[in-house]
Amino acid sequence: MSGGYLKGVGGPVPVPAAPENQSNAEQPSKAAEHAPGTGPTLVQLAPITTNLASPADTWIRLEASVVYDAPQPPELTESIHQDLLAMVRTLKMHQIEGASGYQHLKADLEERAAIRSGGHAKQVLIRTLLLE
Repeated sequence: MSGGYLKGVGGPVPVPAAPENQSNAEQPSKAAEHAPGTGPTLVQLAPITTNLASPADTWIRLEASVVYDAPQPPELTESIHQDLLAMVRTLKMHQIEGASGYQHLKADLEERAAIRSGGHAKQVLIRTLLLE
């Protein structure tokens, strides 16, 4: 349900009918509040597949999405993807073990995305995290 909301596929937003005693001057401002493409935007990143720093024979595959506060250019998403790839390559197995390791990884990914985007990336959603 929330994924459809973030992607904006929920259909048209119904606008309540204005009472007859209200002026029509207020209507355009209310319609502008619900204009499509001005709210949060969910963008999927290309899968990140690389080996860990230690042990070097362990591979990681990370599929993630970024939630922006407003639509952003594709170059920004590619820049975030490359930055996250560089960060994941420096990980060591003991840093991502357990629930607390996962939380630290997610926080680090979100911090890197926010820095790279100038604060436009609000959240990084990890869809898949696979270690081999």
